[in-house]
Amino acid sequence: MFSRSTQEAIKVGLAISISIALAIFFQWEKPYWAGITVIVLALNETFGHSMLKGRNRILGTLLGISVGITLVSFFSQDRFLFLSLLTLYLGTCMVLYNHVFYGYAFKISVPVCFIIASIGGFDSVTTFDLVVLRIQETLLGVTVFSFIYRFVWPHNTEEVFFSLFDQLKAKLINIDEQGSSISVHKLRSELEAAKLQAEKLHEILLVPLTHSHTLQNQYELWYKRVMVLVVFIDYRLQCLNASHDCDTPTLNLNKIISSEELRDLNASSERYFSIVESRFHSIEQHVKENYRQQTLSKNNFIRALKGMSMFVTGLMIWIYLPVPIGPMFPMVMGIFSCMLPSLPDEMMKHAFYGVIVFGFVFSAQYVLLMPTFTELWQLCGLYFINTFFLWKIFSSPKYGVYRVLGGNLMMIMTMGALHLTPVYSVDTSISMLVCVMLALLVARFFTDLYKPLLK
Repeated sequence: MFSRSTQEAIKVGLAISISIALAIFFQWEKPYWAGITVIVLALNETFGHSMLKGRNRILGTLLGISVGITLVSFFSQDRFLFLSLLTLYLGTCMVLYNHVFYGYAFKISVPVCFIIASIGGFDSVTTFDLVVLRIQETLLGVTVFSFIYRFVWPHNTEEVFFSLFDQLKAKLINIDEQGSSISVHKLRSELEAAKLQAEKLHEILLVPLTHSHTLQNQYELWYKRVMVLVVFIDYRLQCLNASHDCDTPTLNLNKIISSEELRDLNASSERYFSIVESRFHSIEQHVKENYRQQTLSKNNFIRALKGMSMFVTGLMIWIYLPVPIGPMFPMVMGIFSCMLPSLPDEMMKHAFYGVIVFGFVFSAQYVLLMPTFTELWQLCGLYFINTFFLWKIFSSPKYGVYRVLGGNLMMIMTMGALHLTPVYSVDTSISMLVCVMLALLVARFFTDLYKPLLK
């Protein structure tokens, strides 16, 4: 009836609208936190990825709250020590972003920590209320998202896995049977692309397999089948690298991969299968070692240093210049400092233009349209329409940055309308836009400064 992109746009719009409506119904002060939670979860490829990110978002929220409360409780009277520890925590979490299971938890803990440190005002009662509210809003967003994506046009992890597996299997069987007739350049290109697909299959098997009954019940079998494909790709690439004239025998990949027990072998594939057996038993160690190498890489530490430099510069601007919106600016600067360094450098241009366009559109809605609303359904309807067009127009993966930026700006620029007593002030909207632009300029400066070191 509807295309996949239209279905996704409708589901995200429903989840955001319902989250905001429920938060206002429960009389919670910051409904936009629930909306932002839905936006983050909706950016994932499968329901399993979303559940993994939802779990990590809750863990990251708890970690950020714990660190934020500790810093506020013990170091708030010493400005230099407080800000130094906050900067050090930012850098530490950025180094740990590549953790195989909990990377996103470390990433989300930084904004939560900055929110507690910035908005709490060093008041224990206010900080505690903020902590409880943050946990409530996060859980609400995760719950509503899970309900909508489970019952409205469900596309579970299993469907995505088997579709990708069948595509990759067909491609590699063709290479196995017709590889000798394919040019070396084309064969190498196809194998490199296939390697990325195989890594995606392996990644899917690591996420929560909720409602994926076949994968849950036959996990080891499908895990080993993915390893067969991975080793086949490595085998052919090694042969190409060893010699362009390497005459690789047909391994009868179709017969091996179709076997229920993966034991139906012949003489030509026995050595190959022994490699698969070895790879299967050591794959977890291989993955962990790969992530350990990424974490300890020079580029990873440089990105962390770049984020810390951005945050310290933002603090200097906030302390010595008359920046609007008070303590909100270091919070915005901290969030940008932890998120932007991990993005490709070319995304900065898209982020800059996105802020200008989305900032103007949502500010206009906030000042001119929202004050005319008298009913909750009107407000939720506007958020649904905005979200629908964001996800529909920018449905392509290469435009994902616009969905992230547009969704977050939609929540932030109009957050005054979501208070229990709505506040409509053009000054707040313009001040927030100026702070975001200033944060992007600082990010752009350090992106260019550190670019030679990241090559």
